[in-house]
Amino acid sequence: MNFLIWFINVLIISCLLLIRWRQSRKNLYKCASMLPGLDGYPLLGVIPYIIGKQGEEIFSTILEKLKPFGTLVKAWMGPVLMIVVENPDSLKEILNSEKCLKKAFAYEFLNVNMGLMAATQGFPLLGVLPRFYGKTNEEILFEVLDIANSYENLARLWLGNKLVLILLGLDYVKIVLNSQKCLDKAFAYEFLGVDLGLISAKKNADILAETINKRIFNIFYHPIQIYKFTKSHLIESKAWAGLRTVSSRVIENAEKTYMKPVPNELNVKSELRKPCVFVEQVYKLFQYTKEFDEQMVKDEIDTLIAGGNETSGMTTSFCILMMAMHPEIQERVIEEMRSVFESVDEPVTQDHLSQLNYLTMVLNETLRLFPITPFIGREVQEDIQLDEYTLPKGASLVIPIFKIHRQEAIWGPEAHLFNPDNFLPENVATRHPYAWIPFSAGQRNCIGMKYSLIAMKVMLCYLLRNYKFSTSLKYSELKFKMALDLKIVNRHMVSIERRNF
Repeated sequence: MNFLIWFINVLIISCLLLIRWRQSRKNLYKCASMLPGLDGYPLLGVIPYIIGKQGEEIFSTILEKLKPFGTLVKAWMGPVLMIVVENPDSLKEILNSEKCLKKAFAYEFLNVNMGLMAATQGFPLLGVLPRFYGKTNEEILFEVLDIANSYENLARLWLGNKLVLILLGLDYVKIVLNSQKCLDKAFAYEFLGVDLGLISAKKNADILAETINKRIFNIFYHPIQIYKFTKSHLIESKAWAGLRTVSSRVIENAEKTYMKPVPNELNVKSELRKPCVFVEQVYKLFQYTKEFDEQMVKDEIDTLIAGGNETSGMTTSFCILMMAMHPEIQERVIEEMRSVFESVDEPVTQDHLSQLNYLTMVLNETLRLFPITPFIGREVQEDIQLDEYTLPKGASLVIPIFKIHRQEAIWGPEAHLFNPDNFLPENVATRHPYAWIPFSAGQRNCIGMKYSLIAMKVMLCYLLRNYKFSTSLKYSELKFKMALDLKIVNRHMVSIERRNF
């Protein structure tokens, strides 16, 4: 009898709490009922559709289910209202809105609570964002040219050694390895002020990416109370420990190098305007303005080391693979380079890059089909009106960049094919600027965008002037793995031979 009374009391209290919780979400449910999309199963939403599926299968399954509903659609993931947004006009509104600065809940799995790069909130720091653009500016960016040029021998040495394998009949190499090694150097100089080759954290960063990806797509791992008892959490914790050992060394170096006496008030603004590497600017803001505290400094550096040093190398690899698959495009790029460079050894300059229009088109098309991040998420912090629909506070917005970049309504009936002509000036002029967002857009777009584009172009100039790339892999055979980043399951396998430039 006592147990029955206890059970009834617990049941009544639970029901009252549930009613109160639903009442607090009344506006969320009301706005959601007006949105097109998939309600799924009661309480569970779309979860039954994805049980038993892994990683990219989950994302593609949900998008396929939502396909008939248009470019602004809802889906319930248990109690979480997800709204998938694909229309460029809507994207412009959302990505520039003060009401959507907070990143979606899944970004909390990164365990970086503060800092400009990865913090879920972000908005207290957005006022300092222009200062970073001022410092990671054209002057500093072209200093990266000198760094990248100085590492061109690394590219030749690595690929030159692989030519020995070709003579033995082992003619395929994973081009991502080479581009990664070289671009790590320029990244380390531009953002960290040190040579990352001596303190590479790539192994731990790869482990982190894998474990976080798994957690995102396994809803049972979302509550930390459950996740902390899993094997994945143990692996992730060890990877973070290894990564933070590296970041501690970067911080130690930065404190010795950049901590200086605070100038008087009149000189602070002048000091902040001086060109410098990213980590030095972080320390200036920390020391001079107190807009950064010690934890934010650590989180910035952790984020940079965990994710910043891989993206350029990966995109360069995609670009090489596309030119290997499309030899006529590769040849056209080479002809352009022959008209710009006097020799195969000539260092790349700002003037050279400004003349390489077709290479820029090829790189932009690569970023269209293979965006660094296949999707991004935002949380609605206040109701937003988009035409006849209201996006309610508390909803999670999903922006599927990979899908947007392949929309036939925007890119034509052959949107899935590789075609650099998509970026001819006349085609760009007639297309919505938010139809191509490989670095995101708006107030929280990628701060390293300019650096990344320059570094990739420099690396491509050295690789293509020295080597010809080919592959037996067909474009139609490509298979993707996507979550926080985009990778090709097939791997980036190409054959190389010396080029007579």
